[in-house]
Amino acid sequence: MSLKIVFDFDGTLADTHHMVISAVNEIVNRETGRDYTRKEIEAKFIANSEDLYPQFGIDMHAPGVRARLEDHWQELAQENWKEITFFDGVEKLLNDLKSSKHELYILTLRDRESTTRVLDRFNLTHYFEKIGCGDDEIQKPHAAALVNLIDDFSAQNANRVVMVGDSPVDIALARNAQVSSIHVKWCHFAKNVQLNQLNPTYTATHPLDCLPLIEEHLGQF
Repeated sequence: MSLKIVFDFDGTLADTHHMVISAVNEIVNRETGRDYTRKEIEAKFIANSEDLYPQFGIDMHAPGVRARLEDHWQELAQENWKEITFFDGVEKLLNDLKSSKHELYILTLRDRESTTRVLDRFNLTHYFEKIGCGDDEIQKPHAAALVNLIDDFSAQNANRVVMVGDSPVDIALARNAQVSSIHVKWCHFAKNVQLNQLNPTYTATHPLDCLPLIEEHLGQF
């Protein structure tokens, strides 16, 4: 029996949190004309632009703002994608899961072009059935993002889907879609993030910790 395992990208597969903070810092300063420090950005960071940017007085519904922010982000992503590396143990995790016939997916808020470039550079693309990105029409934490990603997703097979991610957005997606989740805490950001009322099914502190958790989940069938 196999599962459909959906991975976040930044902070879960790829060690990019420091780069994300730097990018958000530059975008916020450019948009607001102020000089926020990296520490101020990190203190308010949320992996969801709808909640992140308004904390700095940026109105996401103002004409042209959303498109301008997306242009800023893609510009920076094109500059720094070659600097991205993956966490130790990630490739073995993917290989072991694929060898066990599980279907693997990515659902990220990162743009598609930089995501696919990084995966291709490390020869990891072949592990994944499909990739959902931040420039798709519907994004996480909306359940429809997961429905659009997995072609045969339904309420009947939702118990065979596991969302793996480091941020509240990932765990909220799992809750909204009524699937199981693994909150991963090997990224510095995730070690201190507050999930509040969100309750992940499992927690992992190293990529390879996911393997026995997946087996435990399979044991429920």
